[in-house]
Amino acid sequence: MRSPGFALAFLTVPLVVRGDSEGTWCYDSQDPKCGEDRVSCPTHWKEMAPACGGPAQSPINIDLHLVQRDPTLGPFILQGYNTAPPGPWTLENDGHTVLLHIDAGPQSHLEIRGAGLPLPAYRGHGQCTVGPSGGQYPSTLHVVLTEP
Repeated sequence: MRSPGFALAFLTVPLVVRGDSEGTWCYDSQDPKCGEDRVSCPTHWKEMAPACGGPAQSPINIDLHLVQRDPTLGPFILQGYNTAPPGPWTLENDGHTVLLHIDAGPQSHLEIRGAGLPLPAYRGHGQCTVGPSGGQYPSTLHVVLTEP
């Protein structure tokens, strides 16, 4: 049986989280004014956040026209995500995201096939900063999985 609270939490996330529509970074390919401030364009992200200076810097723009399938990779299958995990749950607003902490314990069957990674939290963000091919969405959901 599904818990109505599980669905309610996801339906209300966009209502309780507000995103900053004027981000502190941008992509040259999406905004002709990107970089006019000489700080927000990709070459300067590392000045705002040192972790963004490497070869796999973030935020990452996934251009679907350039994506290539790797036939050596197996299927990505989520198991157990069609029902609500047992509680207790804790909903927290940290000022940037809405966090849904789940203490599912060993009775939970949430996993990515083959990995069996525990699911400690969901994070809901208002206004997606960037989606595939530069698209934007009203909100995003990050599923946080951790190693056992």
